[in-house]
Amino acid sequence: MNLKEIIPYILAISAGIFTTLESSINGHIGKIITPKIATIYSLIVGLALMLIITIPGRGLGNYRNIAKLNSRLLMAGAMAGVFGALIIYFVAKTVPSLGVTVTLTLVVAAQILSGLYIDIMVLKHHLDIYKVLGAAAVILGVYFITLKP
Repeated sequence: MNLKEIIPYILAISAGIFTTLESSINGHIGKIITPKIATIYSLIVGLALMLIITIPGRGLGNYRNIAKLNSRLLMAGAMAGVFGALIIYFVAKTVPSLGVTVTLTLVVAAQILSGLYIDIMVLKHHLDIYKVLGAAAVILGVYFITLKP
């Protein structure tokens, strides 16, 4: 495997680590202030970072390409932004009561299972025994992680 093939794996693993760190930090801030303020703060800082990364390369000029999107895709993109904000808010609200491990176990399990549904029902990918066993393992993992001894 060459570096070009490895980079997506590194990015995905980094996203997982960053999700854990973000959840923990926003949960703590949300407990001290409010989950809504933690969400707003996180989104503003994230917007500032993306502007800093994008502006020097004249990347904001590409923003005008949004006008080329059909209305359905434009609405879907807006909904993705809403989902992103709600994810941050829900996690910031949930971490103080469930903890980082249980919260993220439920989040990741929901991602995997809903992703499997989309792959099979929407994208028409093949369902095989390995995917079924993987989904069962995810559900079993959720059971064990959330089990109260």
